[in-house]
Amino acid sequence: HWMGSMCRKNYEAIWPHTQKNCPNLIKEHDNTINEVQVKYSKTDPSKIVKHESLVGLWNDYNRLYADASFPRLIVRYED
Repeated sequence: HWMGSMCRKNYEAIWPHTQKNCPNLIKEHDNTINEVQVKYSKTDPSKIVKHESLVGLWNDYNRLYADASFPRLIVRYED
């Protein structure tokens, strides 16, 4: 599954997790959702985008394709 893949290689996504407690969607001390930040540019720090959660990152990323105004075919290996 995609979240397991993100646990093995998180690319530029940053959220509090360890190998033992991944994907770690909820903070243990107050049961709130862990926000995810993604660096979309290695040279421009303003390109850091905040997502509500790891699930929110998946939704936001895929929504860009789902809402596109051009024809598309989406094939996901992780799914």
